[in-house]
Amino acid sequence: MFIENLQGSELLLHMNKEERTDGMRREEKHIFEALEELYASDIYPFHMPGHKRNMASHLLSRAYGMDITEIDGFDNLHEPQGLILEAMNRAKRLYGTKEIFFLVNGSTAGILTAIHACVPYGGKIIVSRNSHKSVYNAIALLNLETVYLYPARLSGWELAAGLSADEVEKAIRENPDAKAILVTSPTYEGFVSPIRTIAKLAHAAGIPLIVDEAHGAHFPFSKQLPESAIDQGADLVIQSLHKTMPAFTQTALLHFQGNLVQLKSVKRYCSVFQSSSPSYLLMGGIDSCLELAEERGETLWKDILEWSESLYERAKGLKHIRVWCGRKGNEELFSFQAEKKAEAKDPLKLILMPVAAVKEGKPYTGIELYRELLDRYRLQMEMMTSAYVLAILTCMDRKEGLRRLEKALFEIDQSLDFASVDSSETLLRQERVEGASVLEAEETIGEAIKKEEEWILLHQAEGRECAAYVNLYPPGIPLIVPGEVISRDLVATLLTYSEQDLPLQGLKGDKIPVIKRE
Repeated sequence: MFIENLQGSELLLHMNKEERTDGMRREEKHIFEALEELYASDIYPFHMPGHKRNMASHLLSRAYGMDITEIDGFDNLHEPQGLILEAMNRAKRLYGTKEIFFLVNGSTAGILTAIHACVPYGGKIIVSRNSHKSVYNAIALLNLETVYLYPARLSGWELAAGLSADEVEKAIRENPDAKAILVTSPTYEGFVSPIRTIAKLAHAAGIPLIVDEAHGAHFPFSKQLPESAIDQGADLVIQSLHKTMPAFTQTALLHFQGNLVQLKSVKRYCSVFQSSSPSYLLMGGIDSCLELAEERGETLWKDILEWSESLYERAKGLKHIRVWCGRKGNEELFSFQAEKKAEAKDPLKLILMPVAAVKEGKPYTGIELYRELLDRYRLQMEMMTSAYVLAILTCMDRKEGLRRLEKALFEIDQSLDFASVDSSETLLRQERVEGASVLEAEETIGEAIKKEEEWILLHQAEGRECAAYVNLYPPGIPLIVPGEVISRDLVATLLTYSEQDLPLQGLKGDKIPVIKRE
């Protein structure tokens, strides 16, 4: 049954003991239960925060009423001994990890923590080139030398898939002084790398494996989803609860297991990269989200997974828009990832791609599809590129929204025509990224960001050393990082993105920052 009536505040902060499906009272109190009791109590606050829980007429009155600091009975995230420790222990049992940390500064805090706990200042790290910008921030802070892993590219879809274990093995063999490996799996679009094999390769070399699984927090809760990096032997796994599960924005988890990383270092850096005044609303949201996952289990994801598969089948009737949910019908694309379940793609990342389509004589791209879905059908997608649109499905989707999306796709498809060249069948093949996508680095990111910069016209920037991160946001994966040399192909790409009015960060109009020449 689809979730139809649970609203955010009810789901995350108002599930009291009587509302639980098991009908049993427990001795341990959940964080959100304690907040609910405080909200209903007559305790007067002579403490922070300054709103004093006195915002009764405000739209967010209930949230303000439960927004507190570390007062008696509510424990402390940085030295948990009571309420928060109990919540983390429940989460640890749920996921089956050795230790778990609640993150209220998002997966960014977990990424920064993991890299600092594994790699010393000036060390070397093997890292996915399609990593989130928080990875590059950690690299800059520690002035690390980087060895990049480049994912396979599905040329028919103009997007990156997972990593090859062979590429990882080669990087380990050629860089015996590397102190850690960091892999992004799943990718923003849901492609999963062969983590079990990568973990074995890393551990054979005595190197810890960090997996940015920000988009895979839901993986452990259904056998129909790809296998989590937690169960494939990764040492540190970072998951963003808010991306794919019913939790507040900014909430995440850091999982610790194995014996290649010092637990005390992880604890220390967790405190360094998180606020000293963590939000109890966010922690209560984490606690409530995980309780829901524990109680509903596989049934929580059953309906949306069935719908995604059925949509894929029905979408075969579309002439101009390709729909890709899961791996069904696309097994050949993952031949380089032979492990069970590791060859999969998350079926809840919905990729929509117009193919050689025109509308009213003009090319119809992912940008036009994104805007029409929003402007005409009031459907806000997650992200767009010129090639495709990305939608994220979760266990909290409602039938009404799913019906609207399917109806919109079929109506839009009927309004499109093929371009002059009949490309109704798209060739999907995997290619290793070469040449133009691999940028030469003049120096480390940490060295480059300390140098004086100047702004020059983009079309004059070829051959100059970039002084900043340039990326599309979302997803926040850098197209170039400080210290890398701007190539002719990159200039062309950035000019195209700018003309298409895509959300580019790091530029000012038609100018880009470069290292000032002496």
